[in-house]
Amino acid sequence: PARDVTITNAYNIGPAFGCKFPVPHIRYMIDRVLYDKLRGKTYTAADAVKWVREVADDVNLKMKGYCVQPRYKHVVNVIIYQQNGAGCFYGARAIWDLLTDDYAMTTFNGNTFMCIVTVFGVYQY
Repeated sequence: PARDVTITNAYNIGPAFGCKFPVPHIRYMIDRVLYDKLRGKTYTAADAVKWVREVADDVNLKMKGYCVQPRYKHVVNVIIYQQNGAGCFYGARAIWDLLTDDYAMTTFNGNTFMCIVTVFGVYQY
């Protein structure tokens, strides 16, 4: 006898409902890293180079251990600049899918420097 077979497409085109890039949780994680790494520091150009690498590496490791959807890829961008009275403008552009991709950005205000960390999350189709 013939069986009734139903074939369905099981390939996900995007992340499951409610499983987008978790911006508030990632922003909190970045804030904790910045507080732990940069609290009480004074800016010098030589130290800033080390701090950028340490912050970026720490955020990257925490992102890998974080339970973000498996098809999300991330990019960590860290900027540290000296505060000496001049203004600073930071902008970023990306071409991405507004329904799935997002970013988390936070700043740390030290006494002599500012640090801006941005994590971009992009869903890989």
